[in-house]
Amino acid sequence: MSYTGIVIRESLTNTVVLDSLELIKREVEKVDADMNTPWLDIWTLDQVRVTDDQIDVVCQQLSQVIDDSHCDDWYLDLRNDDWLYVVFKNKVFKIDRHNPASYEVMKAYAIAHHLPEYQLPEP
Repeated sequence: MSYTGIVIRESLTNTVVLDSLELIKREVEKVDADMNTPWLDIWTLDQVRVTDDQIDVVCQQLSQVIDDSHCDDWYLDLRNDDWLYVVFKNKVFKIDRHNPASYEVMKAYAIAHHLPEYQLPEP
């Protein structure tokens, strides 16, 4: 079973890791004030697929290249029917989607890093 998710290319300091992933779809959005990223004009959203054998390594690699030079609340998530990986700068959470209580530790970490609760992924 594979994992899918959306990566905002501008949230990474280096996008080389994305070259090893299957690109499902790419969209470019104009940034507006609600997105709270005044240093950017656009977001490039890559919907990607990650295989089971890649997931742990890819999540670690992505966690190393999340850009924290402007803010510390960028994250991405990759999921399948059973698991949700939430990737922050230097931190990866693997959440059992059938056990919503396992979501709480990630949620507390995200809120401590100024991420509004309404922006968090659902388990």
